[in-house]
Amino acid sequence: MNMKGNEMKRLAYQRVTLMLNIQLSTPILLRKLKRLTLCHFELMGHKTKYLP
Repeated sequence: MNMKGNEMKRLAYQRVTLMLNIQLSTPILLRKLKRLTLCHFELMGHKTKYLP
C-alpha cells in the first residue's frame, strides 16, 4: 500500500512538472520561432532587394 502511494505521488509530481514545463517553455519557443521567421523574411527581403 505504501509503495503504491509513493508511486502515485511520483506520477502525479511528474505530470505536474511536465505541465509546468510545457506552459513555461511554450512562450519561449514561440518567441524563438517568431524571431527565426522574422530573420528569414528579412533575409528574403534583402535578397529580393539586391537581386536585379
